[in-house]
Amino acid sequence: MVASCVLVGAAPPSRAADSAADAGADAQPRSDDAFVAVLALGAPSDAARRAARAVYRSRLRPPELDEESARALVGDLPAGTGGAGARELAELRDGVRGEDAASRQVLAAIGRRLKLKGILVVTGAADARPASSAVDAGASSIATTDGGASPIAMTDGGASPVADLDAGAASSSDASALEVQPTDAGEVGASAVDPERALRDDAQLPSPAGAPKARARLFHVGLGSFDAATYGADDTTGWGSTVASLERLFPAPGYRKYTKAKEETPSKPFYTSPWFWGGLGAALLFGGAFYFASRDSGGDTIHLQMKVP
Repeated sequence: MVASCVLVGAAPPSRAADSAADAGADAQPRSDDAFVAVLALGAPSDAARRAARAVYRSRLRPPELDEESARALVGDLPAGTGGAGARELAELRDGVRGEDAASRQVLAAIGRRLKLKGILVVTGAADARPASSAVDAGASSIATTDGGASPIAMTDGGASPVADLDAGAASSSDASALEVQPTDAGEVGASAVDPERALRDDAQLPSPAGAPKARARLFHVGLGSFDAATYGADDTTGWGSTVASLERLFPAPGYRKYTKAKEETPSKPFYTSPWFWGGLGAALLFGGAFYFASRDSGGDTIHLQMKVP
């Protein structure tokens, strides 16, 4: 007996489509780049301004942060001035009192608003001058553009920014004293002429001698808590070492490959699979053929014995 059978079954789902989708996925820049903003806790301080200038010259500068918003975060935005967004940021900053739960919620709201990874909260001695004097039409820029490469006027009512940040410098009304008075970063008169040098020297200028050291804590927006480390200005590089630490903490993201999530197929009982019934049918067919082929259907052999007298 010759038996033949043809089995027709559904092939298993091919993974070629998924592989092609993975291979063809576009490499897109990450939208959650590490951006950090600087916030002055309490009254405005020169330490917070210097920290803000140092951070915003690095790749940590938030792209959506303009000059008014940067000033609002350090307390340099006078009441009733600036756009609606900057005024709201100033009101939120006033709600930060320390590291309590309410302050952390306010900081998290600021971070979500500006798409930040962290907020550097600077605590330092308040300015001896009124806050409004630092935000007139010629005030020093805090949030620079193009990574700080663009020349930005750093004069403050006719005074040199370096002298303005130095508590022991001469007043802005004495122009002759500003032209000849030297500082650690160089002559003040040269800084007032060169905006780029003023921007560079102002952020790296160490705190004046005898002034209380400012400290800063990093608030992680995603975690909703403060980092255990404490940051501060270095005697030689200013806030440059803090910026370097933050850049190591938030490395450059580069690119990440986005792929479409694979849909999981719901599991089915084994007896609903065509492969199960196909295998069962083949086993019955070949088993039956073997049974009938090996069966002996003939009768018993009859032996006849004949005797001749």
